[in-house]
Amino acid sequence: MNKRSRFILFTLVVGFILALGDVSVLFAQEAKSDEFTLEEITVTAQKRAESQQKVAIAMEVIKGEDLAVQGKTNVDEILKDVANVAINTASDGMRISMRGVTDDSGVMEGQHVGGSTVAVNIDGAYNNMSNAGQNLYDLERVEVLFGPQSTMYGSNAPGGIVNVVTASPKTDKFSASGTLEYGSFNLINAQAVLNAPVVQEKLALRLAVNRSLLDSYVQPDSKVNDSTSARLKALWNINDTLVFTVTGNWQKMINGGMMSGGVKPFINQSDKYYPDGTLLGDPWTWDGQGVDNSSNQVTKGVSANIDWTTKYGTISAVPSYSKSDSTGRESRTQQAPGPPGGPMVTQVFDMGRGNEQTGAELRMTNSEDFTLFKWIVGGTYYNSEQKNTTDYVDPTSTDELRITTQKKKAVYANITYPLWFYDQFRVTLGYRQSWDTSESTAIGGMGGSSGNPEGYNKPDFKYGFEYDTSENMMLFGSYATSYRSGDSMAMPDANGDYPDPEELKAYTIGAKSRWLDNKLQVNVTAYYYDYTNKYCTGFKEATGLTETDLGGDVMGIGVDGRGNASAELGADGQYPTIDPVTKLPYVFQLHDPNSQGTGAFESKGIDLQTNWLITSADRLNLSISYLDSVWKTLHFHYYWYMYWPDEDYKGLTPTNSPKISTSASYEHYFMLGEYGTLTPRIDWQHKSSYSMVWNPADKDPFGYGKQEAYDMFDVSAQFSHASGRWSVNAYCKNITNYAVKKSYMGMMSYTMMIGDPRTYGASLSVKF
Repeated sequence: MNKRSRFILFTLVVGFILALGDVSVLFAQEAKSDEFTLEEITVTAQKRAESQQKVAIAMEVIKGEDLAVQGKTNVDEILKDVANVAINTASDGMRISMRGVTDDSGVMEGQHVGGSTVAVNIDGAYNNMSNAGQNLYDLERVEVLFGPQSTMYGSNAPGGIVNVVTASPKTDKFSASGTLEYGSFNLINAQAVLNAPVVQEKLALRLAVNRSLLDSYVQPDSKVNDSTSARLKALWNINDTLVFTVTGNWQKMINGGMMSGGVKPFINQSDKYYPDGTLLGDPWTWDGQGVDNSSNQVTKGVSANIDWTTKYGTISAVPSYSKSDSTGRESRTQQAPGPPGGPMVTQVFDMGRGNEQTGAELRMTNSEDFTLFKWIVGGTYYNSEQKNTTDYVDPTSTDELRITTQKKKAVYANITYPLWFYDQFRVTLGYRQSWDTSESTAIGGMGGSSGNPEGYNKPDFKYGFEYDTSENMMLFGSYATSYRSGDSMAMPDANGDYPDPEELKAYTIGAKSRWLDNKLQVNVTAYYYDYTNKYCTGFKEATGLTETDLGGDVMGIGVDGRGNASAELGADGQYPTIDPVTKLPYVFQLHDPNSQGTGAFESKGIDLQTNWLITSADRLNLSISYLDSVWKTLHFHYYWYMYWPDEDYKGLTPTNSPKISTSASYEHYFMLGEYGTLTPRIDWQHKSSYSMVWNPADKDPFGYGKQEAYDMFDVSAQFSHASGRWSVNAYCKNITNYAVKKSYMGMMSYTMMIGDPRTYGASLSVKF
């Protein structure tokens, strides 16, 4: 462990002791309370309105107004400053990892092939579409819940939950607002919001529309990301006990900025060179290989929240429906099928992708008059059908159709009961029973069926406690289980049995506290994760292979590090290690779609989150996470190359598991008298090195799939007029122009996705 890691671990331990300490003794000499204090943030993490500090869950909350100032409009940007969160991008959308719990399954034609490890819920409805978490605007807050929440939510996501809460209509007054933003890469973003009470205190409508134009980050790609969105939300207080909220969404997206093409893979941006010795230059430069696509996607949906308050409790129903259709043309450059030495070819084909989702939740929580204990019972249903079509322009190629379905049903119950002799101490019992099925059928191409139509029938449990040691401090702990299933690419073994689902046993203990008369908030969590049946897919990369090594089968091996040429056996019976023309190392891949590994890993970690109002004009936020994650068992087997030995990954680190994750922000309020206020802010993020998805960690011989340690800085400033009617925001994100690796795909085409470059912009907001 290096000096930085030891220092940060020491800080975490001190923070834990601090959170558990006696505030009255430690700060007996502090001055009397001033007027300024930290605000109370109300969340709905447990399906009821509560203070964040009274919820026995490790979580972070990001306010909607903060996101607007910093120009953050998607989950990738929103969660960037949340420690111990990593996001990878691929053709099936964003994959969110928390505390090293990640989705390592492969991508099949842009489809989600498995259930989410971290679920995204929008206004209470689970969303597994590829564009979930993009183009977010007019938000109240985003709640990030760490660890399994299976006994409370409709998706049994072991890593955690991201709750996106959009702004609700207000029934008391009319209001309107508008924002016009301009930034680098010819960004033009316009947003308008209209809140209109139709019947005072009874019925209100809120209409939010957004239009955005943005040039592609990948150059010389000339495509423009063009998105138009609209959300209409209606709130109807029928009477004192019955409330309806109905939301309709519509969105049209053309192309996708960074998603329009991959870039030339590199090892470390700090090296300033590609592996072949040429200057790295601008990493956001597409070199004409890999995948190039354009698409036109339309998404529409409707959801509702119906709350009926009775003397026995509140009954809530959350139905939802969404549909997305995408059409486009894609070209892919790779080696032609056949033995090594074949020519590079470009395939052009038209894509059609459709996703239809239906979900519903029905639950009941205790009434406010029932004070003996808190309880909630409910049931959920979710059905998803994805259709992907591939129509090749070349008539000699076989067109393809793939249909993937996932169905999930569950019932759950939670009880939080105070001890009869000491109501400051409460115990929680939770239970969930799930029934999941998944199936994928392909016509053309590889054809065949996969998935698990028999389904899984699994229970999950939660045992926890809460202890209010004082008015401003709570201790909590839990043991919770969760599992991940629904892999539509799963295949039965020789006995016809499907792989067991991935399972997580999570042990958590933490403390939430407020100090210095509610000016300093310190939340600390320690956890131990035991993850079994972890499923991975990947490919083998090696040099110096012979026909004997591969059992005489040389199909699918062997292009150099950019797919430019194929190797031929030398006189010594060995393949060369360096291409004599491109000077690139040969990377031999065993192209085996059935290659898989199943194993177990354990993770131990500590998270520290602090918010400090240093003065009435100065605020500091700091989050530090330490994660120690290691494979206990994992063997990787290649079915098509039976003579190639299994890989053993025991003792190595799983993907998306940086040992140290740190984020901090500081802002200062300058009071400008009758003119208003000026609030500059700086954000800093640090992550130690880690491996990305697609390959088990530390088995990437050339380092393409490993993200080096990095620091990233954002700055922003807001001037708010004293009248409160208008404000001006300015920001610069990724000041050092650092390219964070988001995903890496070998498999002949060798393409890499990277994060956003340096961007800057300014916006004018007005309110009426």
